[in-house]
Amino acid sequence: MYLFFLLLLLMATKLSSALFPGGVRNCTGSQCDNPLRSNLKQIQRLHRIKQHILLALGFQADQPNNKKPPVQSNSTFKNNVSINLSNGSNHDTRAAAIISYSESVGEKKKKRSILQFVINTGSNQTHLEVVSAHLWLLVKKRKSKKNSKTIVLKVFKIQHKHKSQLTYLRTRVKKTRWQKLSLPISLVQELVKPPQGRLQLKIECRRCGRAVKIVLPKRGSKNKTGSQIPPVRTLRHRKMKINGRSRPRPFLVINTLVKNR
Repeated sequence: MYLFFLLLLLMATKLSSALFPGGVRNCTGSQCDNPLRSNLKQIQRLHRIKQHILLALGFQADQPNNKKPPVQSNSTFKNNVSINLSNGSNHDTRAAAIISYSESVGEKKKKRSILQFVINTGSNQTHLEVVSAHLWLLVKKRKSKKNSKTIVLKVFKIQHKHKSQLTYLRTRVKKTRWQKLSLPISLVQELVKPPQGRLQLKIECRRCGRAVKIVLPKRGSKNKTGSQIPPVRTLRHRKMKINGRSRPRPFLVINTLVKNR
């Protein structure tokens, strides 16, 4: 059966090349009144035959390439859209993401490296299964310094005035860009339990200095009315501006599977 379809595909390909060896066929009489329209109809018909043969063979049919290339940027990320998953169970499962922006704990300069994240999941009857968790830090490099520099980022968990190392990243900094550090899933799983969880992290950077530094939130991240900026964004994100008015802050992205009970 497959050989039959393969022969048809080969015949359709050869037929198209035989009919149009130079793009326009030779003809005389009334059939050549509009040769371009006639050739276009023949090409469309052969293309449809080819698509049917490819589908019958189990291959994916050719799709028009009208998609724009994705924008690659260190400060923008893919939209987090809920997706219904057909897992064969009676539970409605969908993918969701929680994005929590950092808050500065202390007003002193030495305590600005201690970040607090609030994960507000509410009181809805859903079970969140953490798939991955990443901390994003903006490492800024001065333009006047052309040489690259290797730094080591370390992330510690602060609990009861004690710190324990969670992860680290050794990277070479050539320009200002966001750095992604993976966090333990078991730790973040405890934070997504309702109604909300809090996580304090201390960021240390070895070999950072005037040329390379981490962008940390300023003291008192409040808006004009004095109310706290909502730290948690679910199923959406905002564009972080490096050279804009808003100061970029470290943020935590938690990818989860939501299961309705």
